[in-house]
Amino acid sequence: MTRRHPIVRSPLFWFLLAPVLLAAALLPCFFAAVIGVAYMNTVEIERRATAGDSDAQRVLGYGYQSGGLRTYSLGRIRRDRDKAVHWYTTAFRGGDATAGYQLARMYETDPGRPEPAQAVRWYRAAAEAGSPDAAARLGVVFRDGLLGQSADARQAARWRERATGATPAERRRPSPSVGRPAP
Repeated sequence: MTRRHPIVRSPLFWFLLAPVLLAAALLPCFFAAVIGVAYMNTVEIERRATAGDSDAQRVLGYGYQSGGLRTYSLGRIRRDRDKAVHWYTTAFRGGDATAGYQLARMYETDPGRPEPAQAVRWYRAAAEAGSPDAAARLGVVFRDGLLGQSADARQAARWRERATGATPAERRRPSPSVGRPAP
């Protein structure tokens, strides 16, 4: 019969060691599950983008714009402005107004070659398609005279109203609770 150390015979030893052993046994399964899910998601994004899903197309556009998306089938996506423009415009044509806004931001802030006229064009298209972010940015552009546009208070107010969704009459109308006693 083998002699065990007295601590090994202690129930407290096994009570404290059991969670450690369980974690060590399950850790590889956990990592495999996480890696498998990440793999499935990136492959799924690529598949959905090529099948016409505008959300997936916008994600790929951002990946090509920033160079920060890592996929397993494509490897690390390198920064590629032309591919970013392709995926953003494809997503925008598919009904994703946010893709138009992100494309306009890319044209405005690209350190390599900003294109202010294109930025304004895409901000306007995205705002007209329903992007409140694009409408708010156009309000700032026209208020401050940015991106080669002259300052125009009327245009700025129009785009700010569109961003908030309120018309001037709605902003002047008192709320129903004004002038009424609290219940």
